Amino acid sequence: MSPSTSTRRRQADRSKATQQDVILAAIRIISEKGPEAASMQEIAREAGVTPGAIQHHFQSKATLMMHVLTTLVDENIEAGKFWPPVDMPIDTRAQTLVSNLWTLFYKQPRFISAWATYLSCRNQPVLLAHISEQRKVLQMRLHATFPTIFPELANDPALTAFINLVFSTLRGLGLLEMFAAAHEGTQEQLDCLADLIAQRCYSQNSP
Repeated sequence: MSPSTSTRRRQADRSKATQQDVILAAIRIISEKGPEAASMQEIAREAGVTPGAIQHHFQSKATLMMHVLTTLVDENIEAGKFWPPVDMPIDTRAQTLVSNLWTLFYKQPRFISAWATYLSCRNQPVLLAHISEQRKVLQMRLHATFPTIFPELANDPALTAFINLVFSTLRGLGLLEMFAAAHEGTQEQLDCLADLIAQRCYSQNSP
């Protein structure tokens, strides 16, 4: 490797590290203080860089927010360990899926961050288009994997609607996490959702 190539690689690594620091700083601020607190100055202070450095790496706040949303979605997708083994008993499989999805995906403050970011940029068409595309990718992955975990539902004519119901319920509970009083009864609702999945599987297999 030539000295110039080595230098370029080190610069690229430093640039990537700085971008990641800025993205994570933005996520922390949004999680802890809300999207309105995520000014370029505050993000720069949290990341330990100058506002000019953020502009250099992201060009605009809108561009930075697009990277924030992509990071949030990608991290949740990569937490693929929430899919339980298909050879588990149906009840255990349903309970495990709901528990893992809740713990790794919907309960975390980062889920609230993603929605807070979405709401804060609803008047920015470019960002909304980006969010729509990211949600489409995520939805396709979830819909493709669900019937492989619950093959009992493979021939269910209303499978798409049922999967949407499961994830809509989890999203709703995730949003309610913003309100302290709403935490009461969450586990009972998650148990009911797991029972609903299991019963759906049993009903599809009944003679």
